[in-house]
Amino acid sequence: MNADEIQASMQQQLEAAGVPTNQARDAADVLARQNVGELPFPLPPEQQHIVSSAYEWFKAKQQ
Repeated sequence: MNADEIQASMQQQLEAAGVPTNQARDAADVLARQNVGELPFPLPPEQQHIVSSAYEWFKAKQQ
């Protein structure tokens, strides 16, 4: 899978879990870029905040 395919798949899964579209898109982009080596582990604070915000939405929708 390339970064675009990973991003699309992650975004779809986040949206299906109730994460708003903009947040899902941004978080999926960060995670896909990290997955293909464009972003480091751990993420820089700005990118980590994007992913953490989406995760908080995800957790809230699961309750």
